[in-house]
Amino acid sequence: MNYLIKELLQQKNEDLKLANTEIPHSLSNKNSSYADIILKNNELEYIIEMNYSFSRLLYYKNYYYLFKEHTKRLYKSNYYGLTKKTILINIDNYDFLKKNKLIYVVSLNEKKYNETMYKNIECIHINLDFLKKKYYNGYKLNKLEKLLLIFIEQNKKKLLKACNNKYAKELIEYMDYLQIGDDYITVYNKEEFDKAVKDEFEEDKRKFEEGKRLFEKKKKKLESDKTKFESDKTKFESDKIKLESDKTKLESDKTKLEFDKTKFEREKIKFAKDLKINGIPVKKIIELTRLSEKQINML
Repeated sequence: MNYLIKELLQQKNEDLKLANTEIPHSLSNKNSSYADIILKNNELEYIIEMNYSFSRLLYYKNYYYLFKEHTKRLYKSNYYGLTKKTILINIDNYDFLKKNKLIYVVSLNEKKYNETMYKNIECIHINLDFLKKKYYNGYKLNKLEKLLLIFIEQNKKKLLKACNNKYAKELIEYMDYLQIGDDYITVYNKEEFDKAVKDEFEEDKRKFEEGKRLFEKKKKKLESDKTKFESDKTKFESDKIKLESDKTKLESDKTKLEFDKTKFEREKIKFAKDLKINGIPVKKIIELTRLSEKQINML
């Protein structure tokens, strides 16, 4: 693991030693938790976690330790967090960010300027899913990728052939010493893996049922809204037809009114003319017809 870290971080002179993997809880009355592997020296601490399947609980647990528990456990002076560095290495059996990369490096950054705010904590995600695709499709692997095959290839002979690295050979010899068979030499525990898969399946099933229930609820509301929309549309069309009818009637009434007005004016002029012929004074004609003196004189 020392060699893997040196290759991963390109640091050559780290005298790292295996530490107790117990992580004491920040509250004394709580049980401790355990990391998979902890390597450390005077200045650095590496926490290696094997994440066989994606789980939000697992994700938050790892980051919770990195950002909180670690500082409480290690930094106790005025130089709180300034001299020691912790790197959490997550070896993930899934693609962390779905970006098709082997390695993701996560740090605490300021959002606008993307400046690293706390340089002494860092998280590295190794995406084994990317390596699997590359390995099984026959692409050429670099030195680090070959070393990481110990987490991918479960057959010792195939691993030795693909990796051809003395550290892989030592690992295989160690597995022989532990009397582990040709298959399943990786760190993933099949029973735990199956349980995790089952648990996540049940969780996904629960979410699916919940999603289905919400979908049916939204569908029912949509149908109700659609029915109301159709009803409103029918009423709108009816109102539109009535409005057109009223508009037509109004135009007809307006035309009739103009005709009646014209007819009335003609009759009024004829009446004034008859009065004038019969010798009725102009002043009296004005009073009776409401015509102007000029209009009467033109008759």
